[in-house]
Amino acid sequence: MMKKTRKIWRGLLCLCMAIWLVPATVQALTIDITGTITGTATYDGVNVTIRQTGVIISGTFRDNTVFSKEGALILGGTFVNSKIEDDGTGRYGLKVNLDNLSTDSILSEYENVQYAIMPYNTEFSFTLSPDAGYGLPSSIAISQGDTALASGTDYTYNNSTGAVTINANVIKAPLVLEASGASHTHTWSDTWSSDAAHHWHECGNRSCPITDNSLKDGYGEHVCDQKTVDETYKASAATCTTAAVYYKSCVCGRAGTETFSSGEPDSSRHTALSKTEAKEATCTENGHTQYWYCDACGKYFSDENGSKEIALADTMISMTGHGFGADWKSDSANHWHECACGEKTDITAHTYGSWTITRGAAATETGSQEKACSVCGRKVTESIPATGTKSAGSADTPQTGDPNSTGVFIALFLLAGAGLTGMGIYAKKHRVQ
Repeated sequence: MMKKTRKIWRGLLCLCMAIWLVPATVQALTIDITGTITGTATYDGVNVTIRQTGVIISGTFRDNTVFSKEGALILGGTFVNSKIEDDGTGRYGLKVNLDNLSTDSILSEYENVQYAIMPYNTEFSFTLSPDAGYGLPSSIAISQGDTALASGTDYTYNNSTGAVTINANVIKAPLVLEASGASHTHTWSDTWSSDAAHHWHECGNRSCPITDNSLKDGYGEHVCDQKTVDETYKASAATCTTAAVYYKSCVCGRAGTETFSSGEPDSSRHTALSKTEAKEATCTENGHTQYWYCDACGKYFSDENGSKEIALADTMISMTGHGFGADWKSDSANHWHECACGEKTDITAHTYGSWTITRGAAATETGSQEKACSVCGRKVTESIPATGTKSAGSADTPQTGDPNSTGVFIALFLLAGAGLTGMGIYAKKHRVQ
């Protein structure tokens, strides 16, 4: 009985040792998984199909094929003489191992490890940013298993901006990203940067982690107490009475609102020139040439630019005085000498001589006579009555110079004859009766 019992215990002990010594090696020909594969399990010579919600986090796959279907997720694993075949819907993990860096990509955590999820055979991009006090690294490393991907061929990295792009043709298996932020050395610019209230020096290192201006070199409020004579700060140019005016500035070069004067007035720069047109002199008034006057400095100039100063007296043209003509002007009573402006001089009455008959009178025709002023030569003319019935100078003689007197005389003569004839006929009739 004792021997039989010892045999049973010996068999059980050997069975336990066999189970303990034999590794967890799956020898089945195929496995279809929708769950999670993790840990140290080894799939040796066994094809694995991972589908739908299935996830491979870790494990060893040797001498087999892993089929990824229906949106399955492969985050990691060791593949030895093994390959992955994807139906085009698979997803793959980019294990993110960052030191003093962060990324803008959405990360998912599995078993305390951060992964970015990449669609199968699709270009994937993200950006790295340095933590405070660090800069972007000069390079990064991306690997697939034990194989490092080639920068510039399999992926690109811009160490100025932190932009990373992984090419589509390598996203067919899980990848690992390794990158560390670089210690930063500031290279402060000599040139000032500023805003409305403050100034500072920027760091010349493009990966400088400092973005807060108040932490940058030389940061401070503007104090505009510098008197810099430069066109940049000129408020107004010098004039004939004032020096140039400039704005005070800050040490950073920003102009303020307070001003200061510098230099001497510019005698050639007039701001209030007014022109006076030329005026000709007359008999009674002076004239002048054209000139310009500056209201600011009170000076006179002969040119519109105010460069040729003159005295006001230099512009004056004296009045000409009256220029009385040698010819006499006259009216019926007087004669005189006259200026072009209408002014008269030597006004005196006419001095006439004797009458001179210019046409003698006839019995039925009037004549004419004239007399002239012995000074100016003005002539007056009178008619001489016809000599037919009345002598010149009788009471009935028409007034000389009356053009209608002869006609009136003839009319009166005819009327008188007709009256006498009528009276004779009337008397004769009475006698006959």
